[in-house]
Amino acid sequence: MGQRLVAIDVSNDTVRLVALEATFRKAAVTMVTSIAVPPNTDAAGLWQLVRDYVPKDVDNVVVSSDGRSASTRALTFPFVDPRKVDAAVSFELESVVPYELEKTAVTWHIGHAADNRTDAVAALAPKETVQGLIDQMAGVGLEPRAVVLPAAALAELVPTTDELTAVVCIDSSLTHFALVRKGLQFARTLRVGLAAEADSHMNLLARELATTLRALPASLQPTRILLTGQGSRFPGVANELAARLSLPVELLDVVAGLAPIEVGGNVIGPEYAVAVGLAVSLLRRGRGVPLNFRRGDLAYHGDLQVYRGEFTRMAIGIGAVLLCAIIGSIVRYSMISAEESKINQGFCEASKKIVGREVCDPNAVMAIMKQTPGSADGVVVPAYSASSLLAMMSVELEGIDVQFSDLEMRVDGRADQNDKINGKGDAGSFEVVEEVAAKLRLDRCVKDVDVSRQKKIDQGRVEFTLAVQVQCPIGVLPGQTGSAPTAQVE
Repeated sequence: MGQRLVAIDVSNDTVRLVALEATFRKAAVTMVTSIAVPPNTDAAGLWQLVRDYVPKDVDNVVVSSDGRSASTRALTFPFVDPRKVDAAVSFELESVVPYELEKTAVTWHIGHAADNRTDAVAALAPKETVQGLIDQMAGVGLEPRAVVLPAAALAELVPTTDELTAVVCIDSSLTHFALVRKGLQFARTLRVGLAAEADSHMNLLARELATTLRALPASLQPTRILLTGQGSRFPGVANELAARLSLPVELLDVVAGLAPIEVGGNVIGPEYAVAVGLAVSLLRRGRGVPLNFRRGDLAYHGDLQVYRGEFTRMAIGIGAVLLCAIIGSIVRYSMISAEESKINQGFCEASKKIVGREVCDPNAVMAIMKQTPGSADGVVVPAYSASSLLAMMSVELEGIDVQFSDLEMRVDGRADQNDKINGKGDAGSFEVVEEVAAKLRLDRCVKDVDVSRQKKIDQGRVEFTLAVQVQCPIGVLPGQTGSAPTAQVE
């Protein structure tokens, strides 16, 4: 489901609304409208009127602050740490503001930070004015996520460039001024506008703009002016300002500033510049909207729907990163497993050369090597183990009615001593005991079989003790009864 937001620009006699709907794939303008405010309309009546025009189920609302009651200051700090800037803004403003900061809503934006220098712009407005606006809008279900200085919103409509550009938005009674270079550098609102083509305020407007430009430092002198707002429609305004300010003046393309947001069939004139800038700023920056008065004790404490688009993008990005990490781990595990198999096979082959047979357990190889001092002591590496003797007995005695309750097999590996099998068991009869001994003697490795302590036990069975002497000829393994050897010993 998309995010729906509405930007509201309030002036003396008109309220302008721009609505956007944004999904992960695209964003589009869904409404552009103006509301004429009847004379003598109070604040409660104004917002009730606006409420009727705002689409239902809107997620986010951003509104312009009252530019007439706000003032701005350009600040410079000899450091670039943003935390130090946050701590120093209030201290810096105390010396230039003639009223108590406790009763003032303060917001600031860092325009440029480099070479141990930070240039910022701060905006101030009476706290009760901002709080009153928030309360009035909340009373009709339109509590704003951001209350933004209108001039600051104009920065979102200027293409990103290294050129310092001034944006001048002329309304009927106010003019908003913003300096932009890769983002907002300075903003202020002039208490003068143009209401008609041959307005007598033209001289006053040009003088106020010239005074503003002269007050700016050399680093903030623009190279051109982009003109917008209702007053930009009047013929000759651009040429008049260019002549008076000695700067090239062009008309701002508000629709181009919306890109890549789709406009559809909506007609967006220059008078909607502030509303469009507010909508685009909230959509692109979320809580990072420049010169938003909703901070500190005025901060918005509602739901997180304003960040839903950001969270969606973050979740998809994190999911992609995790998927890549899982795939990478699987590939690395496969490569390591293949390499480990090669190493194990190489170890098995090496153990055959060292101890005479393949032993893939390193501990077993170490044990064999520790038990093999040299041929001078008559010690050799046995070609078989106790399990080989057990297997030999299982094969030889298969089908014979005999079972062992105790069986011990000893393989010493000494050339001068026989290996031994000692056990205690029971058979079906005395004849079966003799058959056991006869079967074992058939094996080429069995040297002697001794059966003793035979006696009758329960159910007619015969208990006996078995002692077998084992020593295999070279090339012969336990369990072989033929004459030809099947293994070679190096």
